[in-house]
Amino acid sequence: MFSNFGLGEILVIGFLALLIFGPERLPKAAGDAVRVIRQLRSMATSTINDVKADLGPDLAELDLKSMHPRHLIQKAILDDEPTPRKE
Repeated sequence: MFSNFGLGEILVIGFLALLIFGPERLPKAAGDAVRVIRQLRSMATSTINDVKADLGPDLAELDLKSMHPRHLIQKAILDDEPTPRKE
């Protein structure tokens, strides 16, 4: 998740968060942020599972990542499977 951030960026974000929230409220704000991220991931997973269930058994094993436009274009032009990207 933080693969695009270097140590310097993470330290700047942490320093700004400390200035904005203060040392007393920072732990609660961080905990709230973690809960929101977990809820969003849970909702996304639930939605994906619901869509797969609604598609029926024929398309239940559909890989949504293979439907990404980059993958489709690379497969059509190069007639090759795309190399997996780190996300």
